[in-house]
Amino acid sequence: MAETGLAALADNWGSVLKPPSWVGKLVFAPSDGQRARFTSPETWLDDAGGSADDPVGELMRRYVAAHGPATTADVERWWSGTTPRQTERILERVAEPVTIEGEPAWAAPGQLEAGPVKSVRLLPAFDQYVVAATRHAGRLLPDPALTTRIYRPQGWLTPVLCVDGRIDGVWRHERKGKRLIVSVEPFATLTKRVRAEAEREAGLLAGFLGGKLELTWVDG
Repeated sequence: MAETGLAALADNWGSVLKPPSWVGKLVFAPSDGQRARFTSPETWLDDAGGSADDPVGELMRRYVAAHGPATTADVERWWSGTTPRQTERILERVAEPVTIEGEPAWAAPGQLEAGPVKSVRLLPAFDQYVVAATRHAGRLLPDPALTTRIYRPQGWLTPVLCVDGRIDGVWRHERKGKRLIVSVEPFATLTKRVRAEAEREAGLLAGFLGGKLELTWVDG
């Protein structure tokens, strides 16, 4: 039996690891260099259990809290395990109805009272904030026509400069010897605050990856 398991791991480790992850028994752990590691949720997450009595409701509540306000269609695109009517009933229980530009949507309790977000981040490709924004990405960009700069063919996503919740540019990085070259291309003129905070983000990236930062601004 052990030999069979080892053979399966050598052939396709995903076929062995996916089933326990589907039932909540396996999650990613901190990587060891370029080696991916996995662990039990109880050893890594402070709140591994969530709401045992209402697991789907807990999933939707967390989605809305992270990505809301969100429409019912947004939630259905992210979670396909319920019917449209079931989704509506669950959202009625775990979220608050709001309106976004005349369209019905859902928000986490007290979410709209938190005030505007003030942060500058260099988000990596496939960051969940960008993935979840695909339907309403045009509202987050200076010009909706820029959507194709982010959401590219074959499902590829470009790393973005996120300013106060908006997508205000794109960026990339490459290593050349001991240098880490970070190139940022804003979609519009940036304030000194935003530039300074973006440079700080790039510095954190250089410290994490190892290398002397060389920051380049590609202004249109």
